[in-house]
Amino acid sequence: HMRHFGAQEKNGSLAALQEILALGACTKAAINVCHLHSTCLAATHKALELIHDAHKNGMDITTEFYPYLAGCSTIDSALFNDDLWQEQLGINYNGLTY
Repeated sequence: HMRHFGAQEKNGSLAALQEILALGACTKAAINVCHLHSTCLAATHKALELIHDAHKNGMDITTEFYPYLAGCSTIDSALFNDDLWQEQLGINYNGLTY
């Protein structure tokens, strides 16, 4: 699992992925990024580009997506206690329903 999730530039999912890629490049460790789509959300396509580029450059990196489309948090989760989640995830309540 990555350190951060969501759309924020400073502490968002792409910053976390870049951190993982840098650590993998330095250590030559094999990397598996878990649940990429639930941490990257709208940035998933960009994250996949970063992973593809790293793999193309010789990094041993994989990722996976779980097979269902909905998240597991309930609307009364502490994640939704304030409005910061909307900025962090880059969505609003309409983005939580399908």
